Amino acid sequence: MTRPKQYKKQYKKQGEAQWNCLVGMDAHSEQATLCITQWEHGSDPVVRKQLEVELGKLEEAYRRHVPAGALTVLEASTNAFAIAGRLEAMGQRAAVVCSDTLRCFTRGDKVTDRLDARHLAKAWARGSAREVWVPDEESARMRELLFAYRDARKDAHAAGSRIWGFCNRLGLPEVQLDASLPARLAELTSAR
Repeated sequence: MTRPKQYKKQYKKQGEAQWNCLVGMDAHSEQATLCITQWEHGSDPVVRKQLEVELGKLEEAYRRHVPAGALTVLEASTNAFAIAGRLEAMGQRAAVVCSDTLRCFTRGDKVTDRLDARHLAKAWARGSAREVWVPDEESARMRELLFAYRDARKDAHAAGSRIWGFCNRLGLPEVQLDASLPARLAELTSAR
């Protein structure tokens, strides 16, 4: 018994809405590359669409191209946690994975954003992507504060080393690092 054409079209439309959507995202500071795939457990994802999106228009692109409840896999990077938060706020699911996830997929001569996005989806489907902890809002604020403190200490140490190097090259006497240092360095260099 064959099904009527009308039933086949209706069945196909119902089937289209039922597939699992897995999105691999290669995100950068201003844009992201999306690889939208159809995926069933136990198989490699099938690419349905690939597109590049400005991060300012990410929500609009998801509303137009990605079914609700899709899982997006993105690599841990500077803005990965913020992107994951934006996606979850609009009802999508997001998984941030270790930044070394792609090392087994990519070759040095074939590295593109499109391939990275596709490989992230594949890594998740094959179970080789390790998810990382995504900090809550309070933890994220504390992390930012600690990173800022760490970076300020590094910068201060580097600046102090440059000043000592400058003094040593000119044969200047040892100076103490405090607020009056610029004025004293000006005196010492003008005396020479």
